[in-house]
Amino acid sequence: MFSTSRNIHFGTAKLIHNKTKTRIMTSIRQVVWKYHARGFRICNILADVGFECTRDELSKMVVMLNVTSRMNTSQKLNDTLGQ
Repeated sequence: MFSTSRNIHFGTAKLIHNKTKTRIMTSIRQVVWKYHARGFRICNILADVGFECTRDELSKMVVMLNVTSRMNTSQKLNDTLGQ
């Protein structure tokens, strides 16, 4: 899992071996806490269809999930990493 902010370019990366809903949500919460500790609030998450199972939990956290194709998220990652 890779995260980056649009404006401040703060990013995180985390390898998720077990892609169950519980593990994905644990990883998302860790990222949200890291941003929160720096004074930022996550409002939107752009992710591929593998994150669709987290939609209800994210809505409880007042975070909007925008699902896109794997190709689109891969392109955004490459753009962020400068590749």
